[in-house]
Amino acid sequence: MGKAVALQSGVTRWRRSISALAALAAASSSAACTFYTDDINGRPIASIAVETTGPHHLNDSIRFSASASDDPGGARKALVAQWRAYYCDDPQGSSCPDELDQNDGSVFEPFTVAVEQKRPIKVTLTVRDQRGAVDVDSLMVEIDNQAPTLSLQLQGYELGGAYPVGTWIDVLAQTDDPDGDTPSLTWELFPPDGAVDGNYGWGPVSAYQVPAYRLEPDVPGLWNVRVTADDGDGGTLERTVPILVAADAPPCIASIEPAVAGGTYILGADEPARRFGVQSVTDDLDRYPPPADPGDFLGEATFRWLVASPDTGGAFVEVTGLEAADYLVDPAGFAPGDRLSIRVEVADRIDRTLPCADTEDTCSIDNDGCLQRVTWGVEIR
Repeated sequence: MGKAVALQSGVTRWRRSISALAALAAASSSAACTFYTDDINGRPIASIAVETTGPHHLNDSIRFSASASDDPGGARKALVAQWRAYYCDDPQGSSCPDELDQNDGSVFEPFTVAVEQKRPIKVTLTVRDQRGAVDVDSLMVEIDNQAPTLSLQLQGYELGGAYPVGTWIDVLAQTDDPDGDTPSLTWELFPPDGAVDGNYGWGPVSAYQVPAYRLEPDVPGLWNVRVTADDGDGGTLERTVPILVAADAPPCIASIEPAVAGGTYILGADEPARRFGVQSVTDDLDRYPPPADPGDFLGEATFRWLVASPDTGGAFVEVTGLEAADYLVDPAGFAPGDRLSIRVEVADRIDRTLPCADTEDTCSIDNDGCLQRVTWGVEIR
C-alpha cells in the first residue's frame, strides 16, 4: 500500500515497503509448531532526499541522496541502492512510460539526473540489505515552466530624445523561451490625448527578422506600446516602451549673406550683380544644404523670394519660378536713387502662416529668435 507525503514545492513522496518480516509471518501461520532460533531480520528503511533546491526546470541537473536510508540490523554500510528515474505523463505519476536514467550502488553515492524534457519525473529508490530485505521510496518531481524573455527596441529618426511628427517609429520585439516554447505576441498601443483614430498609423511591418510594428503618429506627446509574450504553458512576460513624439518645429534661417538682416546695402550703377542669399537652414527634417543621404525621413527646405521696387510701387511681389537659396540684384536694371527690398521666406514640409506684418523685416513664428523671414534693403547709386 502506498502513502503520499508532501515535501518541498514540486516534490511528492510515495512510500511502499516490502519486508522479509512479512514473509516470516506468512510462514509461521502454516507451521505454528516450528520454532526459529535465527534473529529476525528487520527491513531496511529507504529514504530519498532531493539535494538541489527547486523549482526545477528544463536543462537542470537534479541530485538525489539515499544517505538518510537506514538498516535496523546495523549493517547500514552494506545497503545497496537501486535508482530509477522516469518521465511521466501526469504529475501524479500514474503513467511513466519513458525511462530517464538508472544507477545501482551504495546508499552513500548520490544519484543525478539531467532534465531534457519538460515533463514530471518519478524517481524510485529500492534499498536492499545483505539478507535480501528491501524497502522502496519514490518521489515525484515537477519540472516547472519558465516564462519567456522579451526585449523591445525602437528604430526611427530620433532627435533630441524624441521622434518628430512626420516620421515613423518601428517597435521591434526580440523574444525567446528557455523551455523551447514558441511565444505568441500581443501588441497594444496607447496614444496620447489629441490623437485621432484613423489619422495615425499602427500595424505590423515585415522588414525585419523579428516581429515588429510601425507607429506613424499624428500628434506630439507620449505614446506607449505594450507587448505581451505568452508561451502557451502559463508563462507570460509584459514589456512597455514609451515613445516621445515631438512637433516638427519651424525651420530656422541660420546664416545669410550679406550677414545683417534689415540693413541697407549700397550698389553702384556700374557694379556687377550682387548676391543675396541663405547659406544655411536648420530644421528637424528639412534643412539646407540638404543632407547627402536623406534616408527615409529628411528633406530640403524651400525658399520664397519677394521683391519691392519702384516697378512694384514699393509693394512686395513674389518672384515666380525662383526656388533657389539666393537672388541676384543687377544694378544695371535700375536707375540711380532707386530703393529695393529683397525678402526671403523659408518653409519646411508643414504648411505654416507667418504671423508678422509685411512691414516687418524679420519674422519668427514662435518669437524665439528662430527666423523664417529675412529682408535686406538695397539702394542704387
